[in-house]
Parts: sequence; structure tokens; C-alpha cells
Amino acid sequence: MRSSVLLLDPEPTRASALAAQLQSAGFDVAPFFTAADALVRLARPVFGSMIVMADLHDADCCKCLVDLRKVAPTVWMIVVAYDQLPGSLNLARKLGADAILTTPFSIADLAQRLAAFSRRSRSAF
Repeated sequence: MRSSVLLLDPEPTRASALAAQLQSAGFDVAPFFTAADALVRLARPVFGSMIVMADLHDADCCKCLVDLRKVAPTVWMIVVAYDQLPGSLNLARKLGADAILTTPFSIADLAQRLAAFSRRSRSAF
């Protein structure tokens, strides 16, 4: 069974490329380009994980992370930060992230984190 992943990235070209790479790695990926669309879709619990491309400098982006966590408190959230800020890991966790990667990142690392979470969540049932 393939894991379902919601991908939120405001950049459609980058989101499409990342979705294709994750699909090749064995995941079902639903890309979204706006927080509003992602929030509506998260209201229906079909995703085990979500990946959010985030600018932790941007207050609206930080609010989005909090909103996503409120709507989907049990969905595992990986935040991919555009840059490494001092304290970015703590900020991302405070905003609801379960894990954080910074750009540039490898698809292999991201896929490994998603797969590890997927194995843990399936064994819990």
C-alpha cells in the first residue's frame, strides 16, 4: 500500500517536479499550491503525511503551518525550509512540524523520512 502525501508548495513547477520524484519513490502525492486548498483537502483524513515548503521568515507562512496543524493534528508534517535560520528547527517544531529539512535537500532523504514514518504508523494499527 502506497503512502498518501499532501505537498504544499506555492511554486507549481517545483511542486510538480517534487511530486513526480516522490511518486517515483513509491508515494501517492497530491500537490497543492495554496494554503486554502490544502486546508480544505486536509479536512478529509486521507493523508498520512504532509510536506510543506516554507519560508520561516514570512509571518503568513508561519501562520499557515499553525493552521495546517490545527486542521490535521495527527498528520505527520515535514517542513522544508528555504534557508537555515538560527533556531529554525525549534521554530518549525513550535509551529507544528514533526521534522524539518532545509534546501537543498535530497529526495532520498525526504523519501526515507516519509517511509520511516509510514512504517511506524502502520505498525501502530
